[in-house]
Amino acid sequence: MEKPIVSICCITYNHEKFIAECIEGFLMQKTTFPIEILIFDDASNDGTQVTVQKYASKDIRIKTFLQTENQWSQQKYGLIDWLFPHAQGKYIALCEGDDYWTDPLKLQKQVDFLEANEDYVLCFHNVKININEKLEQDNITKKVNETTTILDLACGNYIHTPSCVFRNNIKSIQLTNFNKITAGDYYLHMLNARCGKIKKLNDTMAVYRVHQGGIHSNKPQIKKNLEWVEQLLVMRDLFTYEVKVIFDDVITKMCNNIIEENSNDFKHKYQAEKFKHKLLEIQLNEIKKSYQDLNFKQSSFKYLLNQILNTTKKRLLH
Repeated sequence: MEKPIVSICCITYNHEKFIAECIEGFLMQKTTFPIEILIFDDASNDGTQVTVQKYASKDIRIKTFLQTENQWSQQKYGLIDWLFPHAQGKYIALCEGDDYWTDPLKLQKQVDFLEANEDYVLCFHNVKININEKLEQDNITKKVNETTTILDLACGNYIHTPSCVFRNNIKSIQLTNFNKITAGDYYLHMLNARCGKIKKLNDTMAVYRVHQGGIHSNKPQIKKNLEWVEQLLVMRDLFTYEVKVIFDDVITKMCNNIIEENSNDFKHKYQAEKFKHKLLEIQLNEIKKSYQDLNFKQSSFKYLLNQILNTTKKRLLH
């Protein structure tokens, strides 16, 4: 096979009802460049793997990583430990096994843009939402400008997973603490956004599915919010001061909302209070370290200044 320009990375688990539609979306892509399709199944106990194997037997572009034991429960991850290390493409496209693409020119449009604009690291587009097999407009993410930066993304995720194509910078970004991250796609987008700008295409070219088997979509909102706060606390160390300020503002507001809106829910109120105290402790330690660094720099400056003065005196005396 010719070396691919795009590596499509798909993770799936118990998506027997959806995986065929997902793979068909990959196969219908019309591109002027070669692609590869990497599919990781985390030991599904339905017919997902049978369907994946059926497609793989007919198309050499499909490479499978089918597990007999569930890896997620052992804190091993399909994207991080299997698919990304095997992705040969200059670009990576994501789509989970219960989502699907609807435009045969999706990859071509996104790659064309990224090829022509080196200062952009990621390209995404609009999606429709499939709720119980009914298509609706996207009411999950907020509307953003066609060009955004990491400072916009720090305020909250607006990129649906099946819509994104990004430069394959996996070896240079730090995918650490992944076992503490609940929204891995956002974590990945934020790490990528350190390397360049983000482009939104106004085309609608994919569908994000909300269904009963969805791990994240079925959680209570308060649990989602607390997990998001915890994730931001884990992530903030990897980013600049400007991003940390935004994260801290989001964390504080979310915790305050949880405390105010759930007066009788002592368990979740306690968690929110705990996260607020943790953030305060982190901020105080950062201030302390900055003060120590400042003193060190001042001492170093004084030492260097004295060295210069002493050298100058010696030269004047001679």
